[in-house]
Amino acid sequence: MAKIGPKNPSIFESLTDNPSAACFAWNNPSNAANSNDQYASNTLLSGNLCYLKARGFQFNVPSGRTINGILVEIERSKSGLAEAVDNSVKIVRNNAIV
Repeated sequence: MAKIGPKNPSIFESLTDNPSAACFAWNNPSNAANSNDQYASNTLLSGNLCYLKARGFQFNVPSGRTINGILVEIERSKSGLAEAVDNSVKIVRNNAIV
């Protein structure tokens, strides 16, 4: 089985799944592209944090081939007393969670 990667995203969006709900947007979301100690950041005082959506991985799957798995690695950092946790991490294909 051939291994392809790593693939870094080229497009980043700070968004909410509920357009009528306010959320705290990410600062410098494109900093999430690489593991280089330059982070997308957010100062969440209270309320909801926007999703950070990464896309544009430029996968080129040859015809007749099957993807057998995807490995996603997330690097994060925090400051202060608050705990840094991910509420969810999702793979999306054609705007549908898979």
